[in-house]
Amino acid sequence: GDGVGFSKARLLAQSKILDYVVDCADWPESTPRPVRMRAGQILKARISPVAITGLETVCERKETPEHYLAVVAISASVLEKVKPPKSEVAAAIEEAVRKLAQPSEDLEAAKDASNAIEEYAPRNYWEEGGVKCNETLSENDFL
Repeated sequence: GDGVGFSKARLLAQSKILDYVVDCADWPESTPRPVRMRAGQILKARISPVAITGLETVCERKETPEHYLAVVAISASVLEKVKPPKSEVAAAIEEAVRKLAQPSEDLEAAKDASNAIEEYAPRNYWEEGGVKCNETLSENDFL
């Protein structure tokens, strides 16, 4: 029912915040994209969901019968606290290089699964109940 749809939408929104946390880590500029993507997956798996406190659901809406929207927000200070330190980023890069050098069945399964995820194009800004919203969370875009 609708409860499941909204739960999945909130979970997707939370995963986007986790993506943002990992993207904001101190990545060496020389890190190749495939290594950075794999290292990002490693870092995301290490961030405890308990560490991300204060997550607020700003808005939820049923767009169409099968499309649920959830907007979540979190304090910038919490994001700074859970941002991976340079040492963890370096360790994740080393692990990613090792794993990419030795492709395994798990990696192939992960690639197949990532291709199966439907990509959703974010909307631009909109205002609802006096709150300015945006479906992306990059730099100063989220108001």
